[in-house]
Amino acid sequence: VIEQLSRYASVPVVTSSSQQHQYQEQHVKMTSVGSEWHQRGTLPPSLTSAHIVPTPPPPMPHIPSEYGLKQQGLECLVEMLRSLDNWATQRTDEQPEVAMPSKSMDNSRESLDTNVLVSPHPEAFESATGRSTPLPEDDPNQIEKVKQKKIALTNAIQQFNWKPKRGIKALLQEGFIRSEAPEDIASFFLRTDHIDKAMLGEYLGEGEPENIAIMHAFVDLMEFTKRRFVDSLRSFLQHFRLPGEAQKIDRFMLKFAERYTTQNPNAFANADTAYVLAYSVILLNTDQHNFVKNNRGIHDNQDLPADYLGAIYEEIGSNEIVLDTEQEHAANLALQPTAPTGLATRAGQVFATVGRDIQGEKYAQASEEMANKTEQLYRSLIRAQRKTAIKDALSRFIPATSNQHVGSMFNVTWMSFLSGLSAPMQDTSNLDTIRLCMEGLKLSIRISCAFDLETPRVAFVTALAKFTNLGNVREMMPKNFEALKALLDVALTEGNRLHGSWRDILTCVSQLDRLQLLSDGVDEGSLPDVSRVPSSADTSRRSMQSTRRARPRSINGPAAFRPEIAMESRSADIIRSVDWIFTNTANLSHEAIIDFVRALSEVSWQEIQSSGHTDSPRTYSLQKLVEISYYNMTRVRIEWSKIWDVLGSHFNQVGCHHNTMVVFFALDSLRQLSMRFMEIEELPGFKFQKDFLKPFEHVMANSTTAA
Repeated sequence: VIEQLSRYASVPVVTSSSQQHQYQEQHVKMTSVGSEWHQRGTLPPSLTSAHIVPTPPPPMPHIPSEYGLKQQGLECLVEMLRSLDNWATQRTDEQPEVAMPSKSMDNSRESLDTNVLVSPHPEAFESATGRSTPLPEDDPNQIEKVKQKKIALTNAIQQFNWKPKRGIKALLQEGFIRSEAPEDIASFFLRTDHIDKAMLGEYLGEGEPENIAIMHAFVDLMEFTKRRFVDSLRSFLQHFRLPGEAQKIDRFMLKFAERYTTQNPNAFANADTAYVLAYSVILLNTDQHNFVKNNRGIHDNQDLPADYLGAIYEEIGSNEIVLDTEQEHAANLALQPTAPTGLATRAGQVFATVGRDIQGEKYAQASEEMANKTEQLYRSLIRAQRKTAIKDALSRFIPATSNQHVGSMFNVTWMSFLSGLSAPMQDTSNLDTIRLCMEGLKLSIRISCAFDLETPRVAFVTALAKFTNLGNVREMMPKNFEALKALLDVALTEGNRLHGSWRDILTCVSQLDRLQLLSDGVDEGSLPDVSRVPSSADTSRRSMQSTRRARPRSINGPAAFRPEIAMESRSADIIRSVDWIFTNTANLSHEAIIDFVRALSEVSWQEIQSSGHTDSPRTYSLQKLVEISYYNMTRVRIEWSKIWDVLGSHFNQVGCHHNTMVVFFALDSLRQLSMRFMEIEELPGFKFQKDFLKPFEHVMANSTTAA
């Protein structure tokens, strides 16, 4: 569902700003109809015919239906994220006690995916009485184990579908096949539906003794007693795809004939008759010529009854033997006959579409196709679940009460959420849509942080940081500032769980400071972007003048930027949010402050590297490092020692820079910090104050500029 909604939200639709505005107004009106009673907190009106008034939806002229579907898909994605976030933030003591399952729930309900959850050791689910033992109710750990088994099974089957011998080895190692006995391997093949039937046919048809033994055990597990010959052959050929090599087909037909005549001894005079007839039916499936003639004298030197052969001929002619999976796949594709492309035909099509709602018809057709595919999928799942050997053990629906499930659910759907939220941000400038996308991204980051999902967290924070467009300030638009506000909000609310994502956020804060200077009229050439490190020729080791020069003013002035962007970059809300990020470091956990200091040190070095060749190098982040050091003075000694491990290394690096201004600022900042810590009394035997002086020693020994 989420993947399909993501596709709807990602479809590019050409609309004008006025059309988007019309849709928003119309959408607000439609959503407000009938909700007055809900807003007042009263009961809904009674369901009587007096209240049934047919109110057709108001028309939305000149607005493509695809755009409405796109917006609804986006709204559904965000609403799902809200639901997941609400579930994730529920406290354990606020959750109602889960009632014990009633008698009706004790009955096994058929799951829609049990055919994949094959246990490596089915006997583990059975008690001494032979009855299945149910799984603990809503145990996230147990469900996670089942999930890992499912992943392991899927990976092993994929290996078999690529390299059968390697796949069987993996299945044996994971315990999905009990032993190397042909009966155990054949039993697994027969009850597992996700194996590629073509690859299975090739493997079972090989002439090696091991393959032949598994194939014989595979066929011996089939039941043909008191079944018609053609029906038995159809059932036999549904379990694998018959290979194209004649020798492999021959081995299959020989074993089938032996199994059929063993279970139906009175059907034919001997197994040779069943073998020849089976081979003839296979040929009849592709070539209907000379069927009766080819089967003369096969019944112990006598002919089979003409009516019998004629019935087989008619049946195969009208209903050939085809794998059910291939038939369902063809039905799901819903292949349409190719329309002729002649000039007269095209002209007729033009006249035929006059006065028709082509978009509406396409929408209805797509909806019908989706419904048909969904129905086919459910039928396939229900049919597959009936074949599962351990249905009684794993086929129960368990009410989900633990919020730990949110992490697992989001971990398998986050890519669809990301694509569904990213595409509308690029396509539109409508602020309502942008704010909806921003809410979705913030919720996604919040869920990723709550369950420590590193890959989704990095992906969503990176996408949000890139959408600020601070690396291309002249092209910034109001929607990019919405992304910046969302990113600053994330920094304030999720600071303890951002880990390495602090780097992206603090880089944007540094770029925001650069934007503020540029919008104030500073020349852009004197403020290189932190993401662009200059060439080695520009950063050659040379001593700069010790006097900081004023940054040159831009000839164009702040008029080169959009006026609303220049004003917004200096707004009180933006400045206040940035200040809160640094002052709030005093409230970060002992692990989060290390992540923050490390990320800020990296951004600081990036600033110095990008502008160290100028007369006025940027030291914004270096200043902030000094500030947060003051904010965190009250931390315990063991925490400060870890912070200083990062800060000391950074001061060692900065103090050996070739730019005199950078070195002097670093040493002055280090002096102030050292003096502040020297004022704190230290018991004899400790060397923490001494550690503050080590960067001075390192700089004097390694820096040519400081000398």
